[in-house]
Amino acid sequence: MRVIFSNVEPIKVGFAITIEVGFGQAFWDTEQLETGRIRAGFAQGGATFWVADTLDGTLVRPGNRKFEIVLPASATALMQPKPVTFDFVRGVGVDARAIPGKFHWPVDIQVTPNA
Repeated sequence: MRVIFSNVEPIKVGFAITIEVGFGQAFWDTEQLETGRIRAGFAQGGATFWVADTLDGTLVRPGNRKFEIVLPASATALMQPKPVTFDFVRGVGVDARAIPGKFHWPVDIQVTPNA
């Protein structure tokens, strides 16, 4: 599954943002997304530069089959103004399981810097 988000607010380089990703009921249930540790790795150019995690609160479940990912300014400062790719993993280490899908979110620059 490949999801390209287009009608969303782009991530702005150097600014904090919260993005929301929703799932259908069947996928949510099949992948057991309601509980357990979930991580989301963010990459550009094939290199992962930041990971959201339910353990540190940068990835939360607000309800209604959604994840909210809280990207701090320090993470978006590492991005280039081109789509960022992220995916999800359930667990960590030998118990980790990749959740199907690659997600692509637009990234843009803000004319006024975050100074």
